[in-house]
Amino acid sequence: MAKREIPEINAGSMADIAFLLLLFFLVTTTMDKDQAYIRKIPEKIEKKNTENQEIDTRNVFHIYANANNELILKDRNGKNKPVFVKDIESISELLYEWYVTNREFFDAEKLTAADKQKKAENQFPWYSASSANDYRIVKENYFSQIEDIEKLPEGERKKQEENLTMIYNEIQKAEEKRKLFKEFFGDLKVPELSDKAHIRIEVQEKTSYELFAKIQSEVEEAVYRVRDEECRAKFGESYEAVKGKAIQDEEKYEDDKKKWDLIDLLFPANIIEVLPKN
Repeated sequence: MAKREIPEINAGSMADIAFLLLLFFLVTTTMDKDQAYIRKIPEKIEKKNTENQEIDTRNVFHIYANANNELILKDRNGKNKPVFVKDIESISELLYEWYVTNREFFDAEKLTAADKQKKAENQFPWYSASSANDYRIVKENYFSQIEDIEKLPEGERKKQEENLTMIYNEIQKAEEKRKLFKEFFGDLKVPELSDKAHIRIEVQEKTSYELFAKIQSEVEEAVYRVRDEECRAKFGESYEAVKGKAIQDEEKYEDDKKKWDLIDLLFPANIIEVLPKN
């Protein structure tokens, strides 16, 4: 009995089917946007003579990790006395305290004698009372300086024009603040953190990366906590929810984008990372 030949399977259309399947998954699959903790890298500036400039230690939360992986808070008591930190997880709590302690003392007109004493004695950054109308001062300063510079000789005028760029950038920031503050607070006074307040992270080359990463995590936790509390108090929802919607679609959730910007302005994360040393 003769063997029956098995007919060949026509595979000519398999490539088309595979292509259609690939196209289907590309069209229907959604890509989530990254929501990592993003920090803006500072712009390079010319070195200036700062030898005679004193820095108020209350404005600096200075975290230092040495080559032995010992964690130290420098100038914690305002007397140049370092404080060794045994439990790294306490950093977030200490930084949270640094942020909020003086916030209740922002309005000088309402402070009692006892409040003024507490504000003067502690080692935390100060807040000032800002209103939407206060930012006109920055703009007036800008235009007054333009008039002064135009009166100078050409050689001196060029040197001063560089300062105008910095002032103009301050005006832009002030205008953004003014619009947000006006929209959400009207002309009410708002507690605003000192623009000199910053978090300084300093490590050595031999500091373990694990410790460095943990420091970053503790800082992020404290910053998130103060922002989340403020967001819940002002808008009745979490900072994560507001930020998440704004990241997803800034145009669709324009109001949430404004809320996100406002909270970040009220609690800025001015972080300085010092290059490792031997």
